[in-house]
Amino acid sequence: MLLSKWNYYDRFYRPDGQTCCFSANNGVRLGIKVNIRAKPEGMPAVNLSDADLIILRMLQANARERLETIAFEAGMSVATVQRRVRALKDAGVILRDASVISPQATGYGMSFVILVELERERIDQIDAFRRKAKAEPQIQQCYYITGAADFALIALARDMDDFQMLTQRLFFEDTNVKRFTTSVVMDRTKVSLDVPLPD
Repeated sequence: MLLSKWNYYDRFYRPDGQTCCFSANNGVRLGIKVNIRAKPEGMPAVNLSDADLIILRMLQANARERLETIAFEAGMSVATVQRRVRALKDAGVILRDASVISPQATGYGMSFVILVELERERIDQIDAFRRKAKAEPQIQQCYYITGAADFALIALARDMDDFQMLTQRLFFEDTNVKRFTTSVVMDRTKVSLDVPLPD
């Protein structure tokens, strides 16, 4: 059975890592394997001490916070804080330090939410679209999602002409893009990658 013949489907993962489909129309699980691939591996949770959480909260609020200030709040020496920060980076808890730049100040006055549906979902074609989205500077975020669409994108553009050129590069020149829908962002009410941390 081909995915294109289904009115609506969703992906779910079996314990053995194979991808199957679930019928959203009648609630019956279908025993058909599609796009056999490994389940995305998330890093295991790291055991964080109270001092680690203090360090993370302070660095998440201000990546350039002084080590002396963190050491005072965490009740540790500066050298210990340095070691803990290095360990948190090595463990993949702290991914990177970055400056947040205003899109408007750099000429990108428009933001868009785009849902993309692919024509075919072979793993090589999915990876090809992933690579294209990662390589496009105007795509801020790209998510592989469940539901009718395959990808959700957050994009920036200077104006509608600029956005039209972006869609030409990403979608119209890609024969595997079946359709895409766009919503123009009226207000950036909340933009954050902060992770909630326990007090």
